[in-house]
Amino acid sequence: MLDRTIRTIEQHRMVSPGETVVLAVSGGADSMALLRLFSRLREPWRLRLHVAHLDHRLRPDSQEDAAFVSAQAQTLAISVTVEAADVCGLAAREKRSIEEAGRAARYAFFARVAGAIGAQRVATAHTRDDQVETVLMALLHRGPWEMLAGIPPARPLGGAIVVRPLRAASRQEIVRFLRDAGAAWREDPTNRDLRLLRNRIRADVLPDLCRIWPEAPALLWELGEAAREADAAVARLAASRYGHLTRREDHTVHVARETFRSLPATLRRRLLAAAVAEVTGTVQPTPRVVLGQALRAAEAGRVGGEMAVGDAVVRVGYGTIEVAPAAAAAASGSYDLPVPGEVRAAGFGLTVTAELSGREAMEAPPGQDGAVFDADCVQAPLLIRSWRPGDRFAPSGLGGKKKVQDFFVDAKIPRWQRGRVALVVDAGDRILWVVGHRRAETCRVTERTNRVVRIRARPA
Repeated sequence: MLDRTIRTIEQHRMVSPGETVVLAVSGGADSMALLRLFSRLREPWRLRLHVAHLDHRLRPDSQEDAAFVSAQAQTLAISVTVEAADVCGLAAREKRSIEEAGRAARYAFFARVAGAIGAQRVATAHTRDDQVETVLMALLHRGPWEMLAGIPPARPLGGAIVVRPLRAASRQEIVRFLRDAGAAWREDPTNRDLRLLRNRIRADVLPDLCRIWPEAPALLWELGEAAREADAAVARLAASRYGHLTRREDHTVHVARETFRSLPATLRRRLLAAAVAEVTGTVQPTPRVVLGQALRAAEAGRVGGEMAVGDAVVRVGYGTIEVAPAAAAAASGSYDLPVPGEVRAAGFGLTVTAELSGREAMEAPPGQDGAVFDADCVQAPLLIRSWRPGDRFAPSGLGGKKKVQDFFVDAKIPRWQRGRVALVVDAGDRILWVVGHRRAETCRVTERTNRVVRIRARPA
């Protein structure tokens, strides 16, 4: 058993000598085997071990599990942290199942313990049986094929890595190991609760399947391993193409919508997950259900549609899919612009200057970063502000007035960007320039112009 565990650790590079490892110990057979095995590796591998136990408060006697784990850890001279969580309350507040709430609470607890002691690894006691059950559950759920990979050998958790050193060992082997070692463990009666899907699969579905198809567990294991290897290959492919398919602008990742839709579904999902990770600065995987919903919105959603994905938002733009931080709020406040003078309009991320000169000094009309106006027409002081409902202006070349909102639509400016577009208005609240997009006919330069105001905008 120890040799098998060492081979698994080395195969997947789970733990290195000298590291600090948090052992997730519930008190059941699997986690007690994990505790015993790592206690044997502690000295030869120079490991610093710490036991973490979370009391889910789902049974009246759950405190006895916590006391048992603490006593076992102390017997092995391993430090221990025990906490309790109101998993039922968490499930009710977040509208999750008890299983989902318990899992979320456990991993949040493990992350806190690892961070507090500076652990590089968190070891959980998932076994070969757990993997087989998970693959079968994925088949029953008919989810994306990547779900067939089941439980990964390792995954990030905050600043640590979760590892599964017992993933190649069967539950039968683990029980035999504990009995040979004379080690005790606790039986959790909730594991016999057939209202829980995993318990039904373990107690009924798999045994029935094995009676018809004795090789089913081995084939499910092989299917999981094949899916994991394929998933890793797709991840490498997506990473190699990510930089070529996306561009970045103002903390937002853009990808051409048609290019995105032309990719295989697996690559689209990977690309979207990578963009979410980039804009949020997290390495935590996006839940597959949420990612699937966002993918459908990006593929078939109407222009202007958006969907929250954790701390990010996926938006359907004009010809683009955009992934941005969810906190990208509209600009607030207004800024006086003296003529001549300069102001830093921080809310818009711009520095705006106004210069006064004679007509003879006027250059050719600037591009999108500037505009010129008849100085004798402009009513100083100027003001920089965002648009307001009902705002109207006379876009150059149009020959009439138009609502700013309608201009945004015609100019294909996505709804979520409109609040961050700066307007330059004069003292009469006449809109002179939709910065970066269109100047107004108001106060335009003519043959009778003697002086001009030149306004420029640049990133702050």
